[in-house]
Amino acid sequence: MLAKAELIKRRTGSYPQQLDDLPEDPCEEGKTMQYLYGDFETKISFWSPEEKSIVKRTQKIHGVKVWFTTRTCDKNPPHELFMQVE
Repeated sequence: MLAKAELIKRRTGSYPQQLDDLPEDPCEEGKTMQYLYGDFETKISFWSPEEKSIVKRTQKIHGVKVWFTTRTCDKNPPHELFMQVE
């Protein structure tokens, strides 16, 4: 879905406000993947060489985000993906 949003941006010059034909959530029948373009908060985790550990933070970004409404399921891929944009 991130790739689809990027292709639309390349074709039209801007990211779509909404996407049609979103895939169905494999764990919850009738629910689909969600899409958001705009400002949002997301939790990020990264390795910090200075702290020699994994650091978790909440960060405000402007971008494109896709996610499944179901948070826990053995069949689900990562439940949230995002791409920060200018």
